[in-house]
Amino acid sequence: MAERRGGRIGGAWAVALGLLAAVALAAEAAAQRSTDPAALCAAFSIPPELGLVCEPAGGETVGVVIRPAEGGFGTLSRLTLRRLDRAAPADALAWSDPAAWLERQMTLDTAGFAAALRRLVDDPDSPLAGETVRAAVETLLGAVDRLGKLALAACENPQLRPDGRHVMSCRFTAGGFGLLLELQLLGGGDERWALALRTMNEQRLRHFRALAGAFRP
Repeated sequence: MAERRGGRIGGAWAVALGLLAAVALAAEAAAQRSTDPAALCAAFSIPPELGLVCEPAGGETVGVVIRPAEGGFGTLSRLTLRRLDRAAPADALAWSDPAAWLERQMTLDTAGFAAALRRLVDDPDSPLAGETVRAAVETLLGAVDRLGKLALAACENPQLRPDGRHVMSCRFTAGGFGLLLELQLLGGGDERWALALRTMNEQRLRHFRALAGAFRP
């Protein structure tokens, strides 16, 4: 009897250890998927007709960038995804106060945007060439720079959507041009992910929103 009981106990321990090992392997596989750019890009299922490409974010950032494959204005449109780091002071607020984190993040680094837009204006073959358009572009860039410093001048209040995402949108126009921005914060388990949408085109914004809405950690 004792031997049979000992055998049952030993078998139960073996099953328990097997389950723990399986859980550990699954967690390790999930962690690898969440840091692999190819897996992250595959999670978006981008329709070919949208003309978008997905590529690693570069540097030490865990994430990817989705952008138009070609076209002069492609450099102005971006959907970026990055996994937040709870140990990083700049990201920790995303766990404790998502709305405050969104407001803090919605400050624009306009250097790349400004350079790309000015290149389009300076291109002699660009439909944006000309002093009138140049003046309008400078008006927009000046306004965007002020928005970056004053942060929330053209932004909606952060919202918690039914799907659990915290979202903040900004829409700014000046000189006949517009800049559309949206930042989304979502979680999966103890992970937090940020999706940043930036474009000057309403249709492209709808594309980015559809892709962002389909992403799940």
